[in-house]
Amino acid sequence: MKSIRLFGLVILVALGMSACDILEPVKQERKPDVEVVLSAFLTPGAPVSLTLRRTIPLEQYYPFRDLTPFAIHDANVVVNVDGVDYQLVEADPIAHPGVYVDSSLIASSLTTYSVDITFPAAHEFSDRHITGSTTVPGPATMTATLNPSQVAKGGTLDNLIFPKQLADPSRFGTTSALTPFTVEWQPVDEAAGYMVGIIAHDTSGTGILRWNMYESWLDGDFRSPNQRQFLQKSGLLTLPDSVRADIFWALFNLQGWQDVVLIAADRAYFDYFRTVVNGAGSSGADADQGVALNVHGGLGVFGAYSSDTLQVYINPREYLPSQDTTRP
Repeated sequence: MKSIRLFGLVILVALGMSACDILEPVKQERKPDVEVVLSAFLTPGAPVSLTLRRTIPLEQYYPFRDLTPFAIHDANVVVNVDGVDYQLVEADPIAHPGVYVDSSLIASSLTTYSVDITFPAAHEFSDRHITGSTTVPGPATMTATLNPSQVAKGGTLDNLIFPKQLADPSRFGTTSALTPFTVEWQPVDEAAGYMVGIIAHDTSGTGILRWNMYESWLDGDFRSPNQRQFLQKSGLLTLPDSVRADIFWALFNLQGWQDVVLIAADRAYFDYFRTVVNGAGSSGADADQGVALNVHGGLGVFGAYSSDTLQVYINPREYLPSQDTTRP
């Protein structure tokens, strides 16, 4: 199994947020023309929605920048389900610019959705025709099993004692404890692959588990909400046919309750995420191919996923950096 750090913007999909915030901005690096970027990740029980934005010129791009100026308005967005067309509208152009939704159209498991997007004659994208399709994966169910040899005596999933050796190995030495628990699931219909995300509830600096990270906090790092995403969220990308994952202590950065989220992703979502975390666009063949996208006539992802969530509690009983009064 291959383990990686999850990108904060991508793992937000597991939190049930709208599709408008989960696709990383597409930088305009090779094409001089402005492109339409479609972002949609459908999930069972949530209204069908998608986001339309234009590409960001390279000279204007920087991580976590405000994407509001790049929203695309006045598009004609139609989603077809079982031969029936549904019109998606930009419900709130001020609060959620570029987000198109039909609140009466609720995504269902094992259902195929196709999107067709055109623009009025006077629109800047009047010559574009955007299409895509996805099938929502079936229900996902996850269970967790404690690894007794990897946790402090008496530890349970709702009271996992974080080893002090991991909090500050230079002071307390090392430990062989690596994986406090394992999660397992049954194969999910229409899922191309799986991701397991960790999302901490407590995002305050005083809850940081490791001394080196807490020092960075004291120096001013991780103060903005966007920076804290990299402390709050982490995870694993599993092999496509995996049905289990070892959860490592290294995935936990903050004390308290944590959501452990299984994401069963369709082909479009899984391929997109896999190529992003493997460094697409940075070097080698990936630099030529870029991230995997499934939208025709433009850029982006029209994908889907199902998920399941359980909770664990990380207890820094042995040592918490913010409570250390022995250091200057």
